[in-house]
Amino acid sequence: MRIAESRTDRHSRDVEFYEAHYQELLAEYRGRWIAILDQQVVGADDDAFKLVAELRAGGIPADRVLRRHMGTGSELLILAGLWTANPRFSFG
Repeated sequence: MRIAESRTDRHSRDVEFYEAHYQELLAEYRGRWIAILDQQVVGADDDAFKLVAELRAGGIPADRVLRRHMGTGSELLILAGLWTANPRFSFG
């Protein structure tokens, strides 16, 4: 019997992938939002909301991917409230 992999384990491996490949990802996706699932980039867009819509349209549950903005870092602090508090954004 095969035991299903936990979301936490998969997420941890996606974070490890992101950290290990950060410089490559930054070079390719600077200024864009990326989505990582199963240690590969499954989507990228300049707009976080469009990225989520593209993921959903492709049948990828937005709540299962690791999303990061590939910028200088300061953008994350500014956008963090938008990402979680904006009523246009939901995981449903």
